[in-house]
Amino acid sequence: MLTVVGILLGGVLCGFLLRKRKLKWLPGFITVAIWTLLFALGMAVGSHEELLNHLDIIGWQALLLSCRVWFIIFSIRIGVNDK
Repeated sequence: MLTVVGILLGGVLCGFLLRKRKLKWLPGFITVAIWTLLFALGMAVGSHEELLNHLDIIGWQALLLSCRVWFIIFSIRIGVNDK
């Protein structure tokens, strides 16, 4: 975790030092980096046999969790509007 925070702070420092320069290549680089990370994540998930065997259960649990969250948010909004 300390490594992640250190890399983040290093990026903030680089951004601060280079803030006056036009970095036209940076958005394209970020896009390619995100695509690469998503591809690597897909490879990791695809190679995890136990996860693939339980994908239907995980999907139903995710659906149930998201429905609960939407219900809670909707209930809070209704409560706020009633006052």
